Formats: sequence, C-alpha cells, structure tokens
Amino acid sequence: MPEHLTDDIPNKRRGDQPMEPLAVSTRMACQILSCGRAFLDELDRRGEVESFKDGHKFKRFVTKSLHAYVARRVAAHTSQRQQPQGGGA
Repeated sequence: MPEHLTDDIPNKRRGDQPMEPLAVSTRMACQILSCGRAFLDELDRRGEVESFKDGHKFKRFVTKSLHAYVARRVAAHTSQRQQPQGGGA
C-alpha cells in the first residue's frame, strides 16, 4: 500500500513503536495483571485501579492505573526485602 494512504493508520509506518491502549477490557486487565476477575473487582472496589463504564454495559480499566498498581507492589516488595531482619546475632 502506498505510504500516503497509510499516513493516518497509527503504528503502521516507518517502524513506529506499537501504541498501548489507554483503557482495556476486564478480560485484558486480568491478563495484564495475571489475575482473576474477582481479584480485579476487589482492586477496583478498593480504588487500587481505575475503571469506567464504556456506555451502559462494559467496564474499561485505565492501563496506566494497572501499571501503577504493579509498580506499587514491586516497590513494597523491594522495601520489605531491604529491611533488616531482627533476631540475629
């Protein structure tokens, strides 16, 4: 296809990096976090991830909030590992 016809198609020209979606379905959010729907719903209820209704029926999860959740968990795990363990001499 001639390049001038693909200019409006994102990520299809000159080696552009794939663009991550701003929001994903419940199923995709579960895949991203490697978790089940119940756990994802619990994270949503606790406000640890952001979501919104897309129309009347479908829930979408903000991709940035999923990444932020993982970053918070990694930071918490890292800080726990770096704390000195008590009881040794």
